[in-house]
Amino acid sequence: MAEKYLVSTHISSISDVFVHDGAIGSSPECNVKVRVISDSPSAILPLSSFLWKAPTRAVSHDSCPVTVYVASSISPSAGEALGLQGKGHNGFITADADLSSLILCGKAFADANGTKDALAILSGPIIASRGGLPLSAR
Repeated sequence: MAEKYLVSTHISSISDVFVHDGAIGSSPECNVKVRVISDSPSAILPLSSFLWKAPTRAVSHDSCPVTVYVASSISPSAGEALGLQGKGHNGFITADADLSSLILCGKAFADANGTKDALAILSGPIIASRGGLPLSAR
């Protein structure tokens, strides 16, 4: 997945990295832990508004956490170079179910509905495997 490589290289090259841990799901027994790694604290804010609080240790010890990479300072043209089509010139959202990862580039972090939809798709099978009912994205 070229997008993940591009974003992880970008995030590892900057001096300040911001992390937010949370969870999605309706109960602690079935929820999915989520770790957001970002190049900007303002990019984490919209995501933190719909994630339940979760201790760092809970995310680190979860058998299948979802990792969200936010690279707000990557140009939308980087997505175009990888063959990804975003809405307008604001960025792009892409997910990899095999790696349980979600990538938000450019201003895509501001697309709450797109992010919720992608998180619901990624977390649905995990929640179901834990005995819960998959989430509605809205």
